[in-house]
Amino acid sequence: MSTVCFSQQSGNPLANTEWNGIANIPSPEEITFKFSNDTIDLIFSGNVAEKMKYTLKDKETIRLFKIDGNSPCDSAEEGSYKFVIKK
Repeated sequence: MSTVCFSQQSGNPLANTEWNGIANIPSPEEITFKFSNDTIDLIFSGNVAEKMKYTLKDKETIRLFKIDGNSPCDSAEEGSYKFVIKK
């Protein structure tokens, strides 16, 4: 999946940003991640498909916890991902 970050804040560099990308679900589809201070809405076909809580482990690792959504992912599972913000 490729992502693009549109804006940043110094305290939480992900807050109030939107990342657009392509997810293979199962065929390639456009998605948007809308970040608030501590949650993410995954937008697919104009609707919120998943809502997740997130925390930043450090400046390059994000932890995701599912709150609600249509995927078969268990909300007790935690995802941990590396990311890079390009200026």
